[in-house]
Amino acid sequence: MKRIILSIIFLLALSLACGVGGDISADIPEVDQVATIVAATMSVQVDNSEQAEPLPTALTELGQLPTESTGKATGLRVAYIRDGNIWLWEEGIGSRQLTNTGSASNVKISDDGSLIAFSQQRELWGVSADGGAPIQLVNQAYLASTLHNIDLVGMPNLDSYEFIPGTHALFFDLFMETDSYPIPYGGLHYVDADASAPRQILQDGQSGVRYYSPNQEWVALSQPNHIALMRVDGSNYQVVFDFEAVLTYSEWSFHPEVVWNSTSDGFYLALPAPDFLGNPNESGRFLYIGLAGQFAQLALFHSGPVWNTIPQISPDGTKVLYMKEVGDGREIHIVEASTLDTLFISSPNADVGLLGWADNDHFGFWYGDMNKPWYASLSGRSQQDLTDIYPTSTHPIYWLKDGRLIFKSNQELRVSKPGGSSTLIEASLPFSDFDVAE
Repeated sequence: MKRIILSIIFLLALSLACGVGGDISADIPEVDQVATIVAATMSVQVDNSEQAEPLPTALTELGQLPTESTGKATGLRVAYIRDGNIWLWEEGIGSRQLTNTGSASNVKISDDGSLIAFSQQRELWGVSADGGAPIQLVNQAYLASTLHNIDLVGMPNLDSYEFIPGTHALFFDLFMETDSYPIPYGGLHYVDADASAPRQILQDGQSGVRYYSPNQEWVALSQPNHIALMRVDGSNYQVVFDFEAVLTYSEWSFHPEVVWNSTSDGFYLALPAPDFLGNPNESGRFLYIGLAGQFAQLALFHSGPVWNTIPQISPDGTKVLYMKEVGDGREIHIVEASTLDTLFISSPNADVGLLGWADNDHFGFWYGDMNKPWYASLSGRSQQDLTDIYPTSTHPIYWLKDGRLIFKSNQELRVSKPGGSSTLIEASLPFSDFDVAE
């Protein structure tokens, strides 16, 4: 799964709605203020890990992968929607328009940067980065033919989809637009833009938020109460870890993030306490799940409710960034797999929030003003301005693998090194609909 951090639309807006107050003295420069606060609140506390328990099942041998795409992008490529059309920006070259129908949305780009998928009139389409006529990948007839509960009456539509890493094949879900609210149905589906017609891979209720192993052999499917694994060809589906669902007290469900280890033989989870309102003192769990059929609890942590903050695992799986409720205020913590728990910064007025990991040592946060984010270094115990032009708090930040970030500032889409000057990608984008090939 590409590294988009859901940091501003959901986490920050909700944090603001739940009460952001207080001010910072105008007599001290802002950088010095935050540096002073970080230094003053840095502390350590240790939790003990518990005995590991066996997983209920083990997985069998690996199977074949989808056909890999050919060619590599020469640099960073960003596909985006402008006025309902697909545009492609290439670093060092600039932007060009690829479609002209005026009705495209939900753009996705393949890892090699050569193919862009998009929705149009409840159908899935693709267009080459070199231009040419778009090709239809999934039509309305296929959506209507999918087996589903006959009691559901409404209009079938595409849900989440993305390219399988290293290929031109996509997984996609479906939902039914009903008179009341959208209902997921029809399981998980697969289509290869280079070869095959769409087909159903998993049955109703088996799909989930998808996370791909580094060796591109496994897919972890995150559901509100379990994690399942399957091979990328859709075979060997098994539920490997069950847990108690985390209550959100609303219509949306919490799906825990899955972070694979570098050898693809296991992954990490950060599970908040299941009922923050009912038992606010219950601990969350930092876990490792192995393919061989075992799991281990690495550490405990006390994060706030998921509607304010979602714990985020570092890319290497060694630590969890989380926010803790303390009286009327909040604290940013980092807990490591060793159980070491470090307080990074605290706010007595809940005037602090997370922007997620940039890499294994750096993360983004805000203090005092959610529209003026900071870039923190754990090893250096320091921070600086995130960018020269501040991101707009209603749009997500996309952290690139090389440490840079892509962000929206009002209607501008920009790319920047942390603390450095930013480069304009596009100047007139009212919505945040883009995807990246690195």
